[in-house]
Amino acid sequence: MAGLRRRVPGPRFAGFTVLPVTGQHRDRTGRPVREDSFLVLLLHEPDAKSRAAIEEIRAVYKRLFDQETVPLVSTPARVSF
Repeated sequence: MAGLRRRVPGPRFAGFTVLPVTGQHRDRTGRPVREDSFLVLLLHEPDAKSRAAIEEIRAVYKRLFDQETVPLVSTPARVSF
């Protein structure tokens, strides 16, 4: 978690939250695998700079936690603080 937090600095995005989660997926052989993980919610502008930063974070997460893939769900949102 600490390695990930160091790579998600607040100034890159309007806001972010990291939540511990437990999930399940199928590995390359089709076998179900349950594991603890993290859900990262990012608030960001819909631009190339933000997308590049998100892809960098996904690559770091894959390497740090030896993941085959890191899912991404992206949706427009209206946010106010």
